[in-house]
Parts: sequence; structure tokens; C-alpha cells
Amino acid sequence: EADYALSARGEFKIAGDWSRFNDFTSFRNQDFAALVGAGIHWEQGGNSNDGFAGSNATFGNETFLYSIDGAIEGSGWNAFAAFTGSNADGDQRNSISTYSLLLQGGVFVSENCELFARYEGIFADSEVTGVGANELDPSDFHFVTIGSNYYILPDSHAAKITADAVISVNENAGLQNLVQSTSGNNKFGAGAPNTNNGVLGDGDSGEVALRLQFQLLF
Repeated sequence: EADYALSARGEFKIAGDWSRFNDFTSFRNQDFAALVGAGIHWEQGGNSNDGFAGSNATFGNETFLYSIDGAIEGSGWNAFAAFTGSNADGDQRNSISTYSLLLQGGVFVSENCELFARYEGIFADSEVTGVGANELDPSDFHFVTIGSNYYILPDSHAAKITADAVISVNENAGLQNLVQSTSGNNKFGAGAPNTNNGVLGDGDSGEVALRLQFQLLF
């Protein structure tokens, strides 16, 4: 909850139509397209309630979020990259900066089948503390996703089957602490378990989440 906030985003289309960037797929019959974008969000909480309950209700919180991303697509292939950052500061908490990086790409190997791969990295601030006020170890989290889309109707999202595997390169149990620590002061970032992507959070490296989805548009 902010006293005042400002959000802005800008995009520059280098090539192609705007509609090309409604998805990450580029079918074999589509031409080259490219887009770069950037966004910011800044809010100031003052001394009013910043969304935390109990004694943590008057931090005087200031939050700054930013991102830059780019997408390129060609005949049967696509690539996308995004970097995001966040900084939170307040009267009763340390300044915390956390960053993330996403890289992904896809290529059609037949008229109906598209293979894709993705890397996701979360780089937590050293000031973030875990359960019992211990430092996060590790404080960086790395994920690799590999998968395939099968388009039942060629060149159309109307009927599609997607299967992928999300692999945690290192242990990721500390993701829970990016959301909430015992002190209640560090509640930023992404967390586990996350039922949207199947990641539960594991004290050992190599957690794997398998997903299968059927999409029907009408």
C-alpha cells in the first residue's frame, strides 16, 4: 500500500507488426520481427501502512522496480531476453536489491513441432535473511527448462499440446525465505512452493518439475 506510485513502460519496434509479439512463437511462414522494451515502477509508502500486519505497519517503505527486455523472431525461430531488478528501502529495514535474468528461445523442427529452452536466474541481495535470521545459502537460484509445443493445427494456437521439464540447477529451499523471514522484514521476490510452475523448494540440487498442458482456443 503506497501513498503515491508511478509506473511507466516504453517499447520500440525495430521490425514486424505489433501483433507478432502477442506470443513467443514465430511460425515458419512469418518474416523477421524485433522489439525492445523497458519499464519502471516507483512507490513511496511514507509513514502509512505499507501492507504488512502488526508491528511492521509503519516502515516508511520505498520500492523501485525496473526491467529491460528484447525479442527477435524469424522464419520458424524466436529468442527473448529480460533483466529485472528491484530495490526496497525503509525506516526499519535494510536496503534490499534483488535481480533476475531470463533467456529463452524456440525453433520449429517440423511443421507442427516446436522445441524450446529457457534459463531463469534469481540473484538475491546478501542482506536478505532466512529462517532464524541466517543468511541465504545459496542466495542465487538457477533453473533450466526444456520442452516442446505440438500444434495440432499448423500455424495456429487454436489446439496445442505443451510438455516441459523445469530443472533446478542448485538447491532452492531458500526461495521460501525471499518471501518471508522470521523477522518479517524481508518479504520480497519469488517464492517456493509455487503451484503455478510446480517448484516445491528442495534442500538438494536437481529438483525436477514435469508439466503437460493442452490448450484449446475458440
